[in-house]
Amino acid sequence: MAGTERGALLVRERFERDGRSAELERLLVYTVHDGLLSECWVYDQDQTLVDAFRT
Repeated sequence: MAGTERGALLVRERFERDGRSAELERLLVYTVHDGLLSECWVYDQDQTLVDAFRT
């Protein structure tokens, strides 16, 4: 989905770390300013899973 001020993508991403892997869906919401992407908000399907791959 895209417009003049905002765009959104629903994506499936794969995480891998230390022999572990997982897939999850994420919603990426972009703000457009002067024709350029200026901001991105990420909404994760499972924030706990994402946090487990950070440490």
